[in-house]
Amino acid sequence: MDRIKASMENGVLAVTVPKKEVKKPDVQAIEISG
Repeated sequence: MDRIKASMENGVLAVTVPKKEVKKPDVQAIEISG
C-alpha cells in the first residue's frame, strides 16, 4: 500500500490510491430493432 497520496487544496482533501489494473471486457453497443 505505498504510493498513497493525500493533498489538501482550497479546503478539499484529495486522496489518491493506485489500484491494480483490471482488464474489463470490451463493451459493445447492440442495436435492437423490432
